[in-house]
Amino acid sequence: MKIWGIRNQLILTFFVFSLVLLGSLGFYLYEKEKESSLHQLGNSLYTEGSLYRNALFTPDSDPRSLQERLKELTGASPYRVTIIDGSGKVIADSQESPESMDNHSNREEVRATLEGKRKSLLRYSDTLKQTMLYTAVPISPTNLQKGVIRIASPLTPITALFEAQKNILITGLLFSCLIAILFALFLARRFTAPIEELTQIAEKMNQGDLTARSQIRRKDEIGILAHTFNQLGTSLGTQLENLSAEKKKSRLILEQMEDPVFLLSTEGIIQDVNEAGIRYFENPLEKHFLQLIHRTELVTAFQEANRKNATVTFSFELPFSGERKIFQAFISPLKEGNNTNFLLVLHDITTLQALYQRQGEFVANASHELATPLAIIQGYSETLLDTDNLAPEKQKDFLNLIHSESLRMKRLLGDLKKLARLESDDAITLIAKQPLNFTELCQDEIPLFLELAKDKNIAFTQELQLTLPDIQGNLDWLRQCVDNLLTNAIKFTPEKGSIHLALTQENNFLHLAITDTGIGIPTEDLEKIFQRFYRVDSSRQRNEGGTGLGLAIVKHIVTLHQGEVWAESILGKGSTFHVRLPLSTKI
Repeated sequence: MKIWGIRNQLILTFFVFSLVLLGSLGFYLYEKEKESSLHQLGNSLYTEGSLYRNALFTPDSDPRSLQERLKELTGASPYRVTIIDGSGKVIADSQESPESMDNHSNREEVRATLEGKRKSLLRYSDTLKQTMLYTAVPISPTNLQKGVIRIASPLTPITALFEAQKNILITGLLFSCLIAILFALFLARRFTAPIEELTQIAEKMNQGDLTARSQIRRKDEIGILAHTFNQLGTSLGTQLENLSAEKKKSRLILEQMEDPVFLLSTEGIIQDVNEAGIRYFENPLEKHFLQLIHRTELVTAFQEANRKNATVTFSFELPFSGERKIFQAFISPLKEGNNTNFLLVLHDITTLQALYQRQGEFVANASHELATPLAIIQGYSETLLDTDNLAPEKQKDFLNLIHSESLRMKRLLGDLKKLARLESDDAITLIAKQPLNFTELCQDEIPLFLELAKDKNIAFTQELQLTLPDIQGNLDWLRQCVDNLLTNAIKFTPEKGSIHLALTQENNFLHLAITDTGIGIPTEDLEKIFQRFYRVDSSRQRNEGGTGLGLAIVKHIVTLHQGEVWAESILGKGSTFHVRLPLSTKI
């Protein structure tokens, strides 16, 4: 739709105003000029009437010959002259027979003259069939009853003048209108051109171009408006840059979050999601959250968050890739005017819950492991205190048991301390690494275990690759790792069994394998033996003096050295424990 702009409105308004003003002024001047012309014509007629009176009514004139003398006097005159007595009777007329004319006492100019007044007026003549200007003079100024001389003139003499004046007036009016239009165009251009420029700048800003600036340099209100527009553009540009930077920063933070974050509409439709949400859920956008999270508790939580206008938190489980994950959901309403959106954050607490569970199990297991020797120590010490006549041999046996259990507690506390250090957040910094020849480490440790194997009549063999490259490692902790593995091998290998230690290089890794012919480990337990306090045979391991933490310590030591450890076993035939560590070229 075409818009009737301000410029056109200003031009039309100024033109109409000018046309009305000039037209009114022209009409007023025309009427004044017309009135003046009629007044002059009336004065001329009155003068003519006075001349006719002086010529017709002389002391020696015969009233009976008025008609003939009047005809003679007005033969070439354009005026019509009528002589009327005091009763209104026509006694002579320059153009008509008096006998055919009716009484003129009701004519205004006649009545006014007989009343001593002077009056000229326009009236249509039924006799002459045209508009005439009439005026009258008394025949006798001292005796008005004697009658009047009326003189009438057609408007033909002044009609041409009126037409000329009218033409001049119309020409002037048209010229004035042209000037008015040109002036209106000038004024409209002066006032609307800046507005049009500012409108274009506003449209550019609306389309996103905040660099558009006005070039208006006026010192009036429009100049102030243009300056304000420029300041507004600069301010909006700065704010937009700040908002864009904040948006990018917020988006970067969201994308760096490991937790899925969803923006939901009031109806529960997913409007936006971060990368974590896309990793967890396939194509989540424009879906209802119940299509992704089949938990009706969420509906109740959304309602509660909306009702309370506060964040609502609850936990739930969902299956992912064959395993159950535990999430803590945070639902927060985002109100803007009458619109309400929701922010849904899913925090994966599966690992945390598992850690809490392991911590609980650790405390329970540690308490259990400590409770047994404490009970033994308490029991035998109470026996010693309560029995007066206990044989010296029994006393020594009881003291040996108390001492053995105290040593067992000492070993347990020592392993717990080691494990706590290995599981601490700063474990990596605590384990100072340096170039280490793992072959030499094994050569230093093997002699001790050769003696222990010999005591149990166990054959101990070794296969060490002597030209292995160094690794980056901590000597004390890696020695602890080898000691724990060899200790378990000797502990769970029966007499006349065998143990074989092999140290080789596999590509860029060192590979340690310790094989025994011991009792073996059930297949279902192989993944669990590196857990704290896990025992395949609890009673036997406790009888052997184990704490249940040796393999857990091995696992942590190897992991802190960027390696891996695993076991292979056949129940009743033996086991092989593998340790693979990266060489220095890969650290």
